[in-house]
Amino acid sequence: MNDNGPAKTADRILFELSSAIGGRTTTRDALRTIADTAGIALSAETAVDLDAEAANLLRFQQAFQANGRIIQVAADIFDTLLGIG
Repeated sequence: MNDNGPAKTADRILFELSSAIGGRTTTRDALRTIADTAGIALSAETAVDLDAEAANLLRFQQAFQANGRIIQVAADIFDTLLGIG
């Protein structure tokens, strides 16, 4: 009986591929865990909440625009008062 036939070769190749894929999957999962941990550590160090910062940016932009409009109205009123006199 021939133990080194095509089926045996195919089994060997599949086993080697399976082992290689298993090893790479383990490495990928470990690297993902390291990356996630690093991301959490970075967030903790910077203490920046991007959602809160975006909300603050919008709020300050609207306040700036409102203040600009108030200044424009005050200038128009001043010009009107000077024109009356």
